[in-house]
Amino acid sequence: MLPLEVTLKRLLFRLINVFRSGTRYAASQLPINAFNRILIVRQHDQLGDLLIATPVLRAMRRRFPNAFIAVVVREYTAPVVDNNPYVDEVIVFYEKLWRWNIRKLIMFWKSLRNRFDCVIVLNTISRSLSSDIIALLSGAKYIVGPDHLMLDPSIPEKVYNVPIRRSTAQKHEMSAISISSVRWAPMRTISNTILF
Repeated sequence: MLPLEVTLKRLLFRLINVFRSGTRYAASQLPINAFNRILIVRQHDQLGDLLIATPVLRAMRRRFPNAFIAVVVREYTAPVVDNNPYVDEVIVFYEKLWRWNIRKLIMFWKSLRNRFDCVIVLNTISRSLSSDIIALLSGAKYIVGPDHLMLDPSIPEKVYNVPIRRSTAQKHEMSAISISSVRWAPMRTISNTILF
């Protein structure tokens, strides 16, 4: 990351901290049985990151079979989830400013402000400022995100008010494969980490 970019991100996070409550919740405190509308933010620009996140969509649908589940993705990755049976709505985030117009902006805003109970930000190895802003703009009371991707330890975390500890049990996706039966490990491994 360029020094100017880091400085601007730190400044923005400090501004967010001024206006956002510092209330934090443990995963065990969440009223997950009352979650009817869930937003998943996976709009980072890597197709592979979106592909490896698709088991999360299945796990969320299994845990919340009657909930409305929306996912925010980039324009060029949207076809990957367009017909996904676990997703009720695909919200497209346009990376390039020139791709936005008034109609797209209004649709994006209306979709985001759709009274979500919870937002889950799926970051991988780096923190996405645009994902954080999308989560904040949704207005959801609970924003779930990883606790290991702090931009600056001197700035208290106020975007992810439900920080989730990264699992240390598994270092690589390939370690989930059982060599003897050549199948993926049970979904419990993924869903326990993500679904509180």
